[in-house]
Amino acid sequence: MYFALCKSDKAFGYEVSIREMQKLKAAKPVEKSVRTWSTEAIENLRGCLDSTDWDIFKTNNNNLDDYADAVTSYISFCEETCIPTRAVYKFNNCKPWFSAELGKLRTNKEEAYKSGDRDA
Repeated sequence: MYFALCKSDKAFGYEVSIREMQKLKAAKPVEKSVRTWSTEAIENLRGCLDSTDWDIFKTNNNNLDDYADAVTSYISFCEETCIPTRAVYKFNNCKPWFSAELGKLRTNKEEAYKSGDRDA
């Protein structure tokens, strides 16, 4: 009886892992837009913010909350117009601890292995 239970548990675990793998294969990658902060883009943003007449926000808003909302909205607008964005695709099987540096190391090791250098 115990053996049959263990055998069925292993089969169930194997079946569950196959289902999970099929879900990973079937799931589409998620597209996310990320801002690219280059030195040129930062200088453009700095120029945009330096050319702003900040007294306009003070005269139109008597309430502190309205003033803060107006200023943060304007800063967000300047950021959206000056900082370029790029699309990043995130796959379901990507682990958060697998950084770009680890990816490069893995690629180098695979290339060395394929070229015949087994010690790399």
